[in-house]
Amino acid sequence: GVPSMAGAEWVWHAIRSGDLELLWTAPEDFDFGAVHPRYGTALTAFLSHMVCGGGAFPEMHDDRVLLARKLISWLVEHGARPGITVQVKSKAAFSASFDEDKEQGLEKSSLEVDYGGKSSIDIVLQLRDTCRENTRKDGRWKKSLAMFNAVLQEFARHNTNSSLVSRVAVPEATLDIWESILHDEESSDVRIIARGGVELKAHGLILRKASPVLAAMLASGMQESVRDSGATHDVRVDEPPGVVELFLSLVYTGCLPVGDDDGKPVDCDATDPHRTGRSPEVDELLGVFGLCHRWQVLPLVDHIATRLETMIAQDNFEDMLEAAVLKGQANLRIACLAFARGSPEIRERYRGGLLRPVARGELCGVFDMGLNETPETRPAKRRRSL
Repeated sequence: GVPSMAGAEWVWHAIRSGDLELLWTAPEDFDFGAVHPRYGTALTAFLSHMVCGGGAFPEMHDDRVLLARKLISWLVEHGARPGITVQVKSKAAFSASFDEDKEQGLEKSSLEVDYGGKSSIDIVLQLRDTCRENTRKDGRWKKSLAMFNAVLQEFARHNTNSSLVSRVAVPEATLDIWESILHDEESSDVRIIARGGVELKAHGLILRKASPVLAAMLASGMQESVRDSGATHDVRVDEPPGVVELFLSLVYTGCLPVGDDDGKPVDCDATDPHRTGRSPEVDELLGVFGLCHRWQVLPLVDHIATRLETMIAQDNFEDMLEAAVLKGQANLRIACLAFARGSPEIRERYRGGLLRPVARGELCGVFDMGLNETPETRPAKRRRSL
């Protein structure tokens, strides 16, 4: 929500200016996860000064990137979250421009992105993508593009280490009850028919509460027949039975199976979000991810995306990135981009034109024009030339 401005506005000015020393004196009860009506979240408030060099941000481009990294790290440690959404009615926005340069033959060029209804990650992704388009016509945006990439790298570093999905401890006995309902075929009134004609039984009440899409499907012509004759309703889906099984397990219990290194089932304590059984493969989880997105089971979309972030590897990178982009999952997307930055193999595949179109388009701002370099690794001589 919007924080109270009484006695707190100076903290927002300190964030906006990138003044870390002043932020160290902020009141203990200040909510760094709040949303400001003009500046957006704590993780977007400083973007304008970062790009333009205002406030406490130094004149040197690389020094500004370094301060932005430190600022993001500090803010996240104190409660700021890249996934928090700015209010739709917020007037907060980012804008920057370059004046016409007749000597260089360059026209006036501008960049503007509204913050309303978007998370910090979404905002910076949009700024990065728009800035990349501007760079193709006007090289003056190159430094700004590098800064937005650095911010995304820092977001990814924090998001891959901490889940934004809320978790609660549930007694094992309660999970056993939910699981017993899942396996109670006698009281089921829905048949989900998976690929190959394999039938899986489910309960309309549970599915309707979980998914507005399934609720609409089950509402058509089902109510009277179920009440009067106990008939079942068929839902057909072109997914492997294992994917549907995992989907139902998540819907009923909020859990995924997990196994040990040998693939043998292991037990989990009540605070663990997973249950017993074989650990699902990446392709199975991507199938469940797509099913949850298609049927709009939104809380489970975030749950699975968080699990997928820990499973990104060379052999599944493209599938992961495509799923993240096509389904608008920003956290998974920046986790994939962060993985790519540290992967010489993916860099070579990109340079050799061996990646599919979606991955190629996403990575052109990562590997082109030296933007994968960081202030810590770039040679000093080159750093002075920027």
